[in-house]
Amino acid sequence: MKKKFTLVALVLFFVSNAQSTLNELVQDWQRSKLHSIAIINSMPENKLSFKASEETRTFAEEFFHIVGANYGMSSTVFEVENIGKGFSKDLTKKNLLKQVEDSYNFVIKNLGSFDVDKFNDQIKMFGKYDITKGRALVKIYEHQAHHKSKAIVIQRASGETSPNYMLF
Repeated sequence: MKKKFTLVALVLFFVSNAQSTLNELVQDWQRSKLHSIAIINSMPENKLSFKASEETRTFAEEFFHIVGANYGMSSTVFEVENIGKGFSKDLTKKNLLKQVEDSYNFVIKNLGSFDVDKFNDQIKMFGKYDITKGRALVKIYEHQAHHKSKAIVIQRASGETSPNYMLF
């Protein structure tokens, strides 16, 4: 009886811990969306195509890259249709903001309905990496943070000031 109780307690702990982690991921994605919007809003429209060097993406291209990855990578994890295929790359601030916000909302919506029992399910990312869905969610978040940081470097190289980081 004591062993059964311990086993049940451990299972409940891990399930509630996974749900807590998922709730925190949703909060992080919501905050990151707001930070991305603030970064884009602080960049003048005439500098969206600014490049820090010939080999780099432009400011807008970094965010368009995030958009494509948010849709593509997360649709693999959530096993839903990639509705972001062929999104508009019209080089206006209005379009950039719309595409970025829509892609973050796609991730947030699917995270909100994600079954925590699938957190440890194995998937293949990019046709070659075997990882759990939980780990993939962390990698997707890491990816957007990396490219958002690159956009900030481009923004500063253009002579503009970026908004402060939103830790919480």
